[in-house]
Amino acid sequence: MPENKSIFRMFDPDAPDFKGIKTWHNSKPLSIREFHGKVVLIDFFTYSCSNCVNTFPNVRMMLDKYKDRGLVVIGVQTPEFEFEKDDANVAKALEKYGIDYPVANDADNVTWRSYGGQYWPRRALVNGRGKVVFQQVGEGGEHELELKIIDLLHEIGVKGEFMIEKDRELTREDRAKVADYVKRKTPETYLGWERGRIGNGAACVPGSCSNFVDHDRHADHEVYLSGEWVQEKESARKEGDAEGYLAIRYTARRANAVMRPYLGKRHRVHVLLDGKPLDRSNAGRDVKIDQTGSFVHVERPDMYELVETEAVGTHELRLVSDSDEFCVHALTFS
Repeated sequence: MPENKSIFRMFDPDAPDFKGIKTWHNSKPLSIREFHGKVVLIDFFTYSCSNCVNTFPNVRMMLDKYKDRGLVVIGVQTPEFEFEKDDANVAKALEKYGIDYPVANDADNVTWRSYGGQYWPRRALVNGRGKVVFQQVGEGGEHELELKIIDLLHEIGVKGEFMIEKDRELTREDRAKVADYVKRKTPETYLGWERGRIGNGAACVPGSCSNFVDHDRHADHEVYLSGEWVQEKESARKEGDAEGYLAIRYTARRANAVMRPYLGKRHRVHVLLDGKPLDRSNAGRDVKIDQTGSFVHVERPDMYELVETEAVGTHELRLVSDSDEFCVHALTFS
């Protein structure tokens, strides 16, 4: 899930049709061929990806701004994790983010592969003749994407003026700050034996339970576990009813966790920042605060927004629970 925009053009191949779709949400089954004469923006995303979530408002803006002038937006939800294949989970995510345009659940990644998918988010523009003329990977690049949409609307004969705000040109100092942040920021961090690594290095056999002892000496960007945990293919799950935790020392403004209830039972996970409960100044939108501290209710497989500080900084995030439902797939930062 790259965060720096990567933009490339293709040599006008015919747009592949939507194949292998498990379910269509907000729409009957669609074919790319029925939109000849219009401009189609295909938005490939996976709903627990923080980078994808960050692009949703811009995709919505494009649709609202140009739908009456010939733009069609179609989402393709292509899962990274097994739980994102489930139609009920997809439907809840679309409701959560207010996505009411057509979305295909590409559960087996068939359409994704036909467009050369490797990363999320990814956007493809199809012109009025059914040709893929532009693709864009990652966050950013809204200005260039909108200019390309306008060019394609002109091609199909749309008349009139188009109002677009110009990007502010970055100064050398701005570019240096961005480059420094990209270098310092903690990357997306996975759990589970397939892609994850645990900083305190307990020996784990896939699918077995190990007792992790955390000596509280944490290197940056590394995940540390405490208590009994099972390493599954794409997640780590706490075992038993004794309290355990996950900790990571990260650098960013925002911290999120992709979590799910292991057997589907709602449970509470306490969130600590630098050893203290969060308050209203640094709590992410999914965090609740009461006399017991700061916590999230994990009630469905999703990305939970945990921390949002005013400035970029280095902090330790700790997630604590005594529930054997506590299951973590990934940690993301921005």
